[in-house]
Amino acid sequence: MLKLLKQDGYQVYLAGLNIYNGCHTLTFEGVSVVKGALVGFGIMIVLALIPIVHFIGIPFGPFIGGYFGISSVDGYTESRFKRALAFGGMLGAMIFVVAAIVGVAVTAITTANVLLVWGLVAFFTLYTMSMSALGAMYAQLRSSG
Repeated sequence: MLKLLKQDGYQVYLAGLNIYNGCHTLTFEGVSVVKGALVGFGIMIVLALIPIVHFIGIPFGPFIGGYFGISSVDGYTESRFKRALAFGGMLGAMIFVVAAIVGVAVTAITTANVLLVWGLVAFFTLYTMSMSALGAMYAQLRSSG
């Protein structure tokens, strides 16, 4: 996606990378989303590792991680909906990487059904994306009053 605006110089937008001619700055807007997704991922891991709490923490971990992780994201977009979707997508991508590594290890070591393993990888990825986006949206709506 390439967008060229002419206002006091020019702005080139290419995959989240802003280059301003007037002030010679180079910023990456998605860094705050990555930081928030890492906070949410850490919350999910902590909730999964605590004994007894993991019965509640694993199913509700993405929602709780989205709720608290979005507070680390500052001014990524003007829309709360876009911010929540970007956050959910980033956290889902992190979970996909982890689940894919586990899926490759499980299929290489055991004789588990390959379709079942990769179906679970897809399910956990989509579940994490949707629940963390919902948690992020709820946190933003709640904070706006």
